[in-house]
Parts: sequence; C-alpha cells; structure tokens
Amino acid sequence: MGDNGITKNGLFILGWAVICILVQTTAKCQIAQDYLKGEWVPMFQHCRSEGSLIFSQTHMEGKSVSKTRMEFLLADVVNADGSKTLQVFNYEISFDDGENYNKVASSQGMVDTSVVHVHYITKDIMVHVSYKGGRRVHHHLERPVAYVRAGKFYTNKQDTPEIQKIIVLPEGFSGHAWIAHEQPDGEVEENDPMGRLVLRVPKSGYLLTQAAPMPVALALQGFEFFYENKYENREPMPKITYNCLNLLRGKWNEKQLTDEDVINLGFDLEKIYACAFTYNLPQRGTINTMFGRKIEGQVMYFQVDTLKNLIIHSNTWEGR
Repeated sequence: MGDNGITKNGLFILGWAVICILVQTTAKCQIAQDYLKGEWVPMFQHCRSEGSLIFSQTHMEGKSVSKTRMEFLLADVVNADGSKTLQVFNYEISFDDGENYNKVASSQGMVDTSVVHVHYITKDIMVHVSYKGGRRVHHHLERPVAYVRAGKFYTNKQDTPEIQKIIVLPEGFSGHAWIAHEQPDGEVEENDPMGRLVLRVPKSGYLLTQAAPMPVALALQGFEFFYENKYENREPMPKITYNCLNLLRGKWNEKQLTDEDVINLGFDLEKIYACAFTYNLPQRGTINTMFGRKIEGQVMYFQVDTLKNLIIHSNTWEGR
C-alpha cells in the first residue's frame, strides 16, 4: 500500500458517497453510502480507548469523554494524493450523551478551520489526514489518524505495517527531532534497495530534505527508526505509539504511574523507544527559530529516548 495509493474500490465508494448525501435516490447509491456509514475506531489504540467516529446519513459524530456532532460533506473530486476531501461544519457538543447539543462553532467566522483528506486503504480501513487552514496558517498538516471499522478484526499481516520510510540517526542520539520536508536546498532523496525512503538525521536533530511528507504512512505506523550502526543489520529500535505514550504521561502527571503499569503494557522504562508524533509542532515561529531560517511546508516531529525520559520530558523544545 503506497502513501499516495487508494484502492479502486475506495474510489467507487467515496465517489458515490457524496451523491448519496445530496440525492439518496438509487439502490446503488444506498449500498455505497452504507460503506461510509457506521462506527469507526482508531486503529492504534492498544493502551487506551480514544473513542470513535460514527457516520450517519448527514452527520459525523465523535464520542470520547463528551459527544460531538458535525454536519459533513464528502467532495466528489479526487485530490492529487488520491484522497477525497471531507468538510465538516456546525460543530456541536453534548455532555449528556447526546440528549442535548450546544453549537460551539460554524464554518463561518472561524479564524482557523480544518479540512480532512480521507484515504481508503480497504473498505474497512481509512486514514484521515487533517490540514489546518485560515488566516493564521495555511495547509499545515496535523496528526494523521488511521481508523478501522468497529467490529472488524484486521489480520496480523494488516496489523504489521508496511514500512515505507526509514529514519537513520547518529549513534547515541536522543531527544527531539524535526524533519522539514520539500525544502529546495535540502538533502536529496535516498531510497533503499526496496524503494523505501531513507532519511538521515544529523546530530543537531534538524533535517532539511527535498522529500515529500508521508502522512498516510505515519498514520499506519509505516516508519522505522535505526541507529547508524544498526541500520546495516536491519535492527530497528522499538516504537511506542502516541496512544500508549499519552496514557503513561497522564498517569505520571497524576503521580499514579507504577512499574507494574509499564511492564503490563510490555514496555521497559530504561529501554530506548522512538515515537513519531505529528507534523508542525510546536508553532511555526518556534520551528523557524530552531532551524534558524523561515521554513515553508510540512515539518515532521518525533522523539527518541528512554521511555522514562519520553514520559517526563514531553514538551522541551528548545535545546532538545
């Protein structure tokens, strides 16, 4: 599955979905809409539940601590990256499990909004890639999320991500790192014998590359991290998902984290892990200061350290 790939089945489903929303007249239309309708859960929520998304005929509902509801429209045009654009508006929230809703925001008058590109990997797996838009920022990626249809059990092969991107680090590197993509004067793209993108991060932790970002691969855990001396032997460092790290950080902040919690989740506090977080974090002004220049385009952020340090040092940008 490539980062720009979308199945023919997915194109058919999404192409008919918008017609269903607006017309809803034919049996074929109803069948296609049924693919989108229903409940979807985050694919990588191994440590704690992150709620779900529920698509009805015209509304998208989210449920975690509170319940949200938004009207949505799925565009009929295929984007250059093979996705379809999902636009949401009239954001409402309920704190009584849907008995009453209060409007929080509409699509008009908002300083910043989000546009979501929906990538269908299979009919039961999709990836949402969100872009910020508005007066303050333009087309900046947010954290992409993979979803699986609720009640569907994906196979071990599907659960094992297809690696599409290799990140090689100097021996002994630890801390925060940023990769600024699509920089004209950045490092030229390098590919391994299998065609996978290879990015070599310098000791500074700041890499300029001509390579394009791969948000779908990031959402599907399709990155591997290596120290230089382990790369030739193909010995990647272990990864921890954003979902699991947030759980451990929450427990630590509340002074409730125990060694047993860590062991039960299969982790080791003294072991080095990589966590690929998101794009464009922190604010662009801070990113520009760290790189010592104005950065246009998408910037991927990740962290490599012992699990103990990953938990404790969550937002130390300056000086890594």
